[in-house]
Amino acid sequence: MVNVAEVVFIQYIRLYTREPTGIKYPEELAYSVHMSIGDGKTMEPLNKNYGILFPEASITSENTISPRMIKNPVITKKGDIYYVIAHDTKDEGVVHYWTTYDFVNYTKPIVVGCDEVKDLLSTAKDTIEITDEEGSLIRAVWMPRTRKVKSIRFKFPLVEGFADPQVFSWNDKWYFIATNDINHNIGLYVREADTVDDLFTDKHRLSVILDKNEELDFVQSFWAPEFHVIGGRLYILFAVSGKQWRVRCHYMRLKEGGDIMNPADWETPVRMLDRPGITLDMTHFTANGADYVVWSERYHIGSPLDSGSMLYIAKINPNEPSELLSEPVLLSRPLYGWENQSGTINNEGPYPLILGDRIYLAYSGGSAGSYSYVVGYLMADINADLLNPASWEKTPTPVLSAFTTEKEEGPGHCSFFTENGEIYVAYHAERPGEPGRRNTAIRKVVLNEFGFPLLNVVEIEEM
Repeated sequence: MVNVAEVVFIQYIRLYTREPTGIKYPEELAYSVHMSIGDGKTMEPLNKNYGILFPEASITSENTISPRMIKNPVITKKGDIYYVIAHDTKDEGVVHYWTTYDFVNYTKPIVVGCDEVKDLLSTAKDTIEITDEEGSLIRAVWMPRTRKVKSIRFKFPLVEGFADPQVFSWNDKWYFIATNDINHNIGLYVREADTVDDLFTDKHRLSVILDKNEELDFVQSFWAPEFHVIGGRLYILFAVSGKQWRVRCHYMRLKEGGDIMNPADWETPVRMLDRPGITLDMTHFTANGADYVVWSERYHIGSPLDSGSMLYIAKINPNEPSELLSEPVLLSRPLYGWENQSGTINNEGPYPLILGDRIYLAYSGGSAGSYSYVVGYLMADINADLLNPASWEKTPTPVLSAFTTEKEEGPGHCSFFTENGEIYVAYHAERPGEPGRRNTAIRKVVLNEFGFPLLNVVEIEEM
């Protein structure tokens, strides 16, 4: 007779790739490791049938990115460790592999010759048994989540034609600033209101605090403005280009006792960096008494030597933000398929969310004006050496994408704000069938059982 207490319910994890479907799911996404869970007969896709594990691209001798993809993923277990192994699509003698204890946390992909893992390959299959306990954890992390509400507070689109949005609180007022696509990305437009909700009604006040300026050679690409308090003073970090297109990061500081909405109360903008490429999307955070900026940088854009946009970090003097106290350090390049697809090569739009001793640096990959735009995290312990790239861990797959939003495509370039103890994420997205038409969206950030900030929880109105 079987002791019921000794019976462990068995579930299964199955690995697979998908067939590409044009721009909606190109080969860079399709040829990654996908997973489903179930009883072996009825299987449900994890992560909304979006890839979970992506191989890393290689860097060429010319500092360009050479994408890599996988096929025939299999899995095996050795001791307590699961090994996910997949063959390279171009080199039959090469495999990529990842290890995990729980199907939640994975090591970075490792590339080796098939002979180096032949013992693992000999026992690997596309399906493996897992316990019910493991299955419950996997479902909690990788299955879609919904949140029932009486009414959806921020309905999409919230503001049409405004991208890279930020909601910011200062001196008991709320402010909204963004890239103005309607005005062809010219000027810094700010809304002021008494409440967050009023920012998006006719109760807000609007001001253009920096317009096109031939004398300063600010004539195009006024991109991604953000308010930040640095050294006790209020700044706007933004990018702008002169008549000859070359976008570069600048800051503009509010005069002592100044009014945000009065253009005359802002000091003359200062260029932040003297770098050989283009620079944009600068953000700021303070950790353990030190001030840091992170920005996106790119070389030879649009040429065969295009480096792709990369994220850099540096420590700054809070009393003079353009003074770097460290050399710029490369944090991230678009090496995964979800960052580099359909002709895009993007790591951009960084913005920090600090929760306890963890920093989640949200950033965007894919194309800023199309379906493929997504958000991922770079994560680090706040007490680590933040100028050491090894201190940072990249999420293996996006935390926000068109697959995890309702009737929104290309969600990306986000920022965070806190109101009454609740965390919200502001970002831009497109309505289906309107590629390139970027609109502001806001949703609540939900922390899961592990304190991880989820951006993909869908709100559903109670009936």
